[in-house]
Amino acid sequence: MFCSKCGGAVNEGASFCNACGAPVSSSVTGPQMAVAPQKKGAKKGIVIAAIAVFLVVVVIIVAVSSGGGSGGTVGGGGGSSGSGGGGSSKVQCSPCNGTGSAKCGTCGGTGKLNDVNSYDKNTGLPKQVSCRSCSGSGKIKCSYCSGTGWR
Repeated sequence: MFCSKCGGAVNEGASFCNACGAPVSSSVTGPQMAVAPQKKGAKKGIVIAAIAVFLVVVVIIVAVSSGGGSGGTVGGGGGSSGSGGGGSSKVQCSPCNGTGSAKCGTCGGTGKLNDVNSYDKNTGLPKQVSCRSCSGSGKIKCSYCSGTGWR
């Protein structure tokens, strides 16, 4: 007879396995009914592989969320200019999305304003004049990055 738990040989008439101590069923007899012992190393390998996959996923998420994509961090500092030292880095300005300009608040980005002192004779509506704040472009220099696009 063989043990159904560990596969070890069991003496005829024994109630417990000599190798693992498990109770032995009397219905299991002969070598054809033997069960191969389970490998403990196989479960460890699966657990280690699952942990490795989890760590790789975490590293990828951290890399992407810390600005690994386009428009992320740009090396700055360095050299004799000394703008913050060698360890500092500049990041893209978020209010202007790196363009260095923002929509003019005076004209709403149109570049035109209504002149309340002069009216069109045909329509009776105020005449449109260029905005003095943005010089008619509809854009002004970003106040956060001073027009550089970087902080």
